[in-house]
Amino acid sequence: MSNVTDHRERAYGLNVKMEQVLLERQETIRRIGGAKLLRNGFVVNDLDGFVQEVNVRVLENIHKVRDAAKAPAYIDTTARNLAKNWIRNRRETIRAEDIPEKVDPDTPLTILLRKERRELFYAALEMLDPIDRELILSVHIQEEPYAVVAERLGLKVTTARSRASRAVERVKKLIKQHGRALIAMAERKKGSKS
Repeated sequence: MSNVTDHRERAYGLNVKMEQVLLERQETIRRIGGAKLLRNGFVVNDLDGFVQEVNVRVLENIHKVRDAAKAPAYIDTTARNLAKNWIRNRRETIRAEDIPEKVDPDTPLTILLRKERRELFYAALEMLDPIDRELILSVHIQEEPYAVVAERLGLKVTTARSRASRAVERVKKLIKQHGRALIAMAERKKGSKS
């Protein structure tokens, strides 16, 4: 019986020490959150919620830390990981305030933006393999069935689907990485073919 009581007292003592360390680390948690979150579009008011969530996570998992000396590192790691999760989740969700008001589709600005996007899209297509370019144009622009396009290109339908999917991802990546420089790159590529 004495062994069980000793174990409980030691565990209770460790939990009390962990809670004390957690209280001492509040400013550090706030600093970690501020450094990561404020750079990624969060506001100062978000920090309070962040600190609270770190505290809850640490207290829920306090039993996993066996040594009070390791508590500061555990708390800091929890804060850094949670900040990364908040940033990732924010990127994956669209907030109502991020959605622009309805824009007249034929204003000079929207016409210009559509033209620029179209130029970037076609410049990115120029950078693709001819078969991948044909797949995107036929399936996604001209809306031909995969079976027809696959037969014309001498591919299996499943191969055509997977190549088209990968090609779309490459186009997105090219536009994201190179932006307006893509147009010049496509022009150079066209010029070297001539």
